[in-house]
Amino acid sequence: MPSYYVNIITLSYMGFCLGEGQAAVFEEGCQEIIRKACMVTEGHFKDVKSGVIRVSDLQYIDQHLDTFADIIAVVMKHEHVKKEVVEKTVKMRLREVEEFSHQQGLINMFANLCQLTQGTS
Repeated sequence: MPSYYVNIITLSYMGFCLGEGQAAVFEEGCQEIIRKACMVTEGHFKDVKSGVIRVSDLQYIDQHLDTFADIIAVVMKHEHVKKEVVEKTVKMRLREVEEFSHQQGLINMFANLCQLTQGTS
C-alpha cells in the first residue's frame, strides 16, 4: 500500500463529509486500523476478481455494493480501479453463482429421475 494512505487518508467514503479532495491526518493507532481495513477490503476485491470467494462473502458485498465500490475506487486509485468496474465485477460473480445453483438443481433432478427409472426396471 502506498505510504500516502498511512499519513493522509481521503475520507469521502467514510461518511465524514469533508468534501471532494479534502483529507485528514490521523493519529498512529487510527492509521493502523485504517491501513488494515484498506488491506482487507482490497483483498476482498481481489478475491472477487479472481472468482475465489465464499458465496456468503459475495452476498454480503452485494448488500453493501455501493459503499464497497466507493471504498475500492479510493483505496485502489493507484491501480485506476473505477466504481463501475467494481459493481460490474460483483454482479458478474453473482450471476455465476446463480447459474451454478440452477445447474446444480438440474443435475439433482436428473439424478432423481435416474433413480426412479432404475427402481421401475
